[in-house]
Amino acid sequence: MTKPHLVEITYRDAHPGDGAAISQLISTLAKDFIVGAFPEEGKRAMLGAVSEEAIAGYLAEEEFDYQVAEHEGDIVGVVAIRGLSHLYHLFVKESYQGIGLSRALWDLGRNRSIKRGHQGNFTVNSSTNSQHVYISFGFTPDGEADVRNGVTSHPMTLHQPT
Repeated sequence: MTKPHLVEITYRDAHPGDGAAISQLISTLAKDFIVGAFPEEGKRAMLGAVSEEAIAGYLAEEEFDYQVAEHEGDIVGVVAIRGLSHLYHLFVKESYQGIGLSRALWDLGRNRSIKRGHQGNFTVNSSTNSQHVYISFGFTPDGEADVRNGVTSHPMTLHQPT
């Protein structure tokens, strides 16, 4: 399959009807790239946190701002910012990786937060496999890996200019 060009991607606010597609996208990527080394407790916790029901709950909360990227009617990427400052989700379908879509989604989420009044730093809890992506966005690691409920993450911060 030839990779699509970034200009063929459209972006929009996520809506409640997107919960299943967003959950499917994140769950597939989590199974393929994140939870493999987790203990069973971690796998259950991670996959439960991105279930269709969980995503529907996030979409209904005002604290979360979800945007999706679409290509030919399919959701191929998602970004979610919680509380204007925490990058909560950033996932791109594997066949769409490597075209700049993660950066485009991050820029969209960050810029929306800034337009809504956010003036401070941004944080993310990165999976081990995604740290290099966040570093390329300007995030820096904040200490050691954190393990909660069997889920390993790496806290990172993007320090905004003052």
